[in-house]
Amino acid sequence: MKKLLLITLLFVGCTQNMANLSIVSTSDYDLRNQYQSVGSISGEDKVYIIIAFPMGTPRIDDAINDALQKNNANFMTNASIDYTTIYIPYIGGFFKYSVIGEGWTFIQNSNETSNNQKNIILKFDPETGEPIPE
Repeated sequence: MKKLLLITLLFVGCTQNMANLSIVSTSDYDLRNQYQSVGSISGEDKVYIIIAFPMGTPRIDDAINDALQKNNANFMTNASIDYTTIYIPYIGGFFKYSVIGEGWTFIQNSNETSNNQKNIILKFDPETGEPIPE
C-alpha cells in the first residue's frame, strides 16, 4: 500500500480550464466578409521540463495561432482554453496550453456565388458564440 501511495505521489498532473471565449483570433479579420465553418479545430503550445528546469513558457496566443494555421482558419468561435501540467519529480514533464473551438475561413469567391446579394455582416451572440446573420 505504501509503494502504491509513493508511486501515485510521484506522478503529478493537473488540467484546468483557463477560459471559454466566444470569438478569438491572433490576426486581423473583417466581419463584413463572408466566412464558412471549417468545423472543430484544435491547437496547442507545449513546453517541456527537463529534470526540474522548464525550457520556456507556453503561451495562449501560440496555441490559438497553431490551431488557426493548421486548419487555414481566420478566427475561432466557442473557443475553450485548457492548461495542463504533468511532472515527474527529477525526471521531467511538460506545461501545455490547448485550445479547441469552431474554425471559420474567408470565402474567396463570395462575389461570384452571390452576384445580387450584399455581404452578410456576421455578429456573434456573446453567450453562445453562435453567428447571427443580419
